[in-house]
Amino acid sequence: MERLSATAIAARVPRNELFAALLVIGTLNGAAGRVIYRLTNESWPTIWLLLELNAVVFLATLAAIHQLYRMPATAPGRRDLAVAGTTLALIVFPSSPASWLGLTFMGLYLGVTGEPGSRQRRGGWIVAALTVPMLWSRVLMSVVGDFILRLDALAVSLLLTTERNGNAIAFADGWGYFWIAPECSSLGNVSLAILAWVAVAQSVEDRQRPPPVFFLVLIGSVIALNVGRMVVTGLSRDNHSIIHGPTGNLVFGWLFLATIAAIIFIGCRAGAARSNRSRMGASPA
Repeated sequence: MERLSATAIAARVPRNELFAALLVIGTLNGAAGRVIYRLTNESWPTIWLLLELNAVVFLATLAAIHQLYRMPATAPGRRDLAVAGTTLALIVFPSSPASWLGLTFMGLYLGVTGEPGSRQRRGGWIVAALTVPMLWSRVLMSVVGDFILRLDALAVSLLLTTERNGNAIAFADGWGYFWIAPECSSLGNVSLAILAWVAVAQSVEDRQRPPPVFFLVLIGSVIALNVGRMVVTGLSRDNHSIIHGPTGNLVFGWLFLATIAAIIFIGCRAGAARSNRSRMGASPA
């Protein structure tokens, strides 16, 4: 029986199926650790929140798979096989960060080398953006997390007009202090908003892409929503218990998703309207 190496097997697979399969494997391995932890350590309402927040990641993954699988079914070249082999070596390693690192490498390769407007380039940029909330925002938090948390705390304390000590803020009712944990930082919301923006912008037709100003509106809105959540939390100890409980997490989780969806939808409508006006203005009388 002929013995085939992984590279030889990959060479017989069309490049669209090869990269789509690597994305599926890498995403499953990268997300497995977080899901297993929640299943074994968290309550069901919190698990439901995990599914809500990961709806952005899930839908973006489907969009990337769709783009990659619909690439031309050509044979992979040597450079493709080298990238695929490196990616595979990272995503089969029993480590979530290694999987997301491998997908970062693959996504950047596909995005940079793909033709403008091609499915390869579109899918590659979505894959690269997929790793932002799953890996790179956490890396950034580990490097400059204290500074980011202090910025959040400063905004909250100014709105509450209460005392602040680092990332600890006094309750408005005078009960004591609450502190902003890394999981509560606005950076996580921003990273998911970036992913949603890239996934939609690379999935719709060029004429439907939302104008850049809506990206700034999106980032500002998710930051404002997160800061507003912490302000409401800091009004009293009772608010803190409610907002950080299953009901508060559920409400703000859905509100966060609705905000992202609404702004991007309005942006796509505005982009399409602008494109239509441009075509009408260029049409002969």
